[in-house]
Amino acid sequence: QVVKTIISAGIDVDAYNADHMTPLHLSSSVGSHRLLAYLLLYTKANIHAKTKKGYTSLHLAVVEGMEKCIRYLVICEGRDVNSPDRYGRTPLMHACRYGRKEAAHTLVMVGARIETEDIFGATAMNFA
Repeated sequence: QVVKTIISAGIDVDAYNADHMTPLHLSSSVGSHRLLAYLLLYTKANIHAKTKKGYTSLHLAVVEGMEKCIRYLVICEGRDVNSPDRYGRTPLMHACRYGRKEAAHTLVMVGARIETEDIFGATAMNFA
């Protein structure tokens, strides 16, 4: 209810902090799937917004192991499961790097590319 009130008052849902994290990034990284769902369904929150490190909300949900958030994010219209961070690492690479097997499976099932290389030439398989 508080979030609805704040948003209806005209808050910018894409406002960001010093690390360029938006409410969508923050809700993804802490596993607040209800807030994430609300932002995705009822606002025009930018699903492509990136932090200073080049992370999307999907990168952050994967790194932190927030499975419900991952599932919400991968079904969003216009989402990019292969979006690279500043080192060219995709959410799948992070899933492999952090041992997030369920996230890796979900990402592959929705079209994550296994063969993509980061700026150092590593693929998701190198992180597995």
